[in-house]
Amino acid sequence: LILESLDELLPHYNILHQTGTALEKGVTLAATALPTKPNDLAGYFIKGSLTGIEMHQALSACSLAISRAGSGTIFEIAQKGKPAILIPIPEGISHDQKTNAYAYAKTGAATVLEEDNFADGLLASLIHSIMDNQALYEDMQKNALAFTSSDAAVSIAQTLLGIAVEHN
Repeated sequence: LILESLDELLPHYNILHQTGTALEKGVTLAATALPTKPNDLAGYFIKGSLTGIEMHQALSACSLAISRAGSGTIFEIAQKGKPAILIPIPEGISHDQKTNAYAYAKTGAATVLEEDNFADGLLASLIHSIMDNQALYEDMQKNALAFTSSDAAVSIAQTLLGIAVEHN
């Protein structure tokens, strides 16, 4: 989907595309084979995988996250206050991602794009609709930040200690 959308996206945005290590070489070859000028791909960065630090840096630097919908990933996106487009793994493969995606989207921090609904130009249209509407973008940021708690680790630790004390 990203490869099919590059011609519509690269004139406006830089893209960091985490492909998974197994697909990195194939995606790189496919991108260089696109009917574009070499300079057209200057804003397109392909990584097979990202370390934890690289993911932290990428989420900190990005304006919009396009991601699968694992609960940990959603939390990381929300913690950074980033608007998101979530593409859940189909239910035949993962039974929780669709539920996660729609539950998070109800907060107003994300929109959901299911693989069955992929259509030419749809991803670019969704990206433009978020990025070109400052009020929507700011609302999505605010809603993402409201989804998380900056003191979640302390709260969890306190709850666990309370349980331990009760059962001691």
